[in-house]
Amino acid sequence: MASHVNLANVNISLQQFQKMSSGTYNAGEVTLTSETTLGRLNNHVVFTGWNGKSISHTEVLAIKEAFVRALSDNGVGQAAIDQVRRELGLAPDGAVDVSL
Repeated sequence: MASHVNLANVNISLQQFQKMSSGTYNAGEVTLTSETTLGRLNNHVVFTGWNGKSISHTEVLAIKEAFVRALSDNGVGQAAIDQVRRELGLAPDGAVDVSL
């Protein structure tokens, strides 16, 4: 991640997520290159020794939240959003974790 990315302002479009999962080169993970742009990380298939980079838990959460927001902004219903949030390991909107 570029050090200047403010994770509180991440706003990735659905088109950006679709571009990253186009099927052309889907190896690896996604990272933030800016507040509105995704990049690839650990995507080396041949030179796998180059695949040792990691991103912070905070950045992972920002990317997941941006994905959910992009789906919601493009008309995906709340029931489906709640299901996506669960599958991404996020609590449904408004849910409070009382398992502690």
